[in-house]
Amino acid sequence: MKKDFRETGLDKIKQEVSQSAGWLLITSKDNSVATLLETGKRMQRLFLKVREKSIAIHPMTQILEEASTRQTLNQSIGISENIQFILRSGYLKNYPSPVSLRRPVDWFIRK
Repeated sequence: MKKDFRETGLDKIKQEVSQSAGWLLITSKDNSVATLLETGKRMQRLFLKVREKSIAIHPMTQILEEASTRQTLNQSIGISENIQFILRSGYLKNYPSPVSLRRPVDWFIRK
């Protein structure tokens, strides 16, 4: 990665982070397959609930890719569980149109 490309990316991330209204962390008790699947389900439920309230969520989990920074993050905020997702959040006036056509939620709900 060339220095200019890296610095441009970092500048963009700094701008995005400074415009965030808040942060959400989604954790899990361990890294078993069942637990990770349940953690992913919780995140998906969160995505559906915040949309109703015109809240945007942007995953920013890059810091979790390195064991040393992941451990430092846990220690600095006093969380002993495994952080699986770091989500930047904020309010939106309008959601942009989806990139691809979405199926209606009613197709997937059983009553």
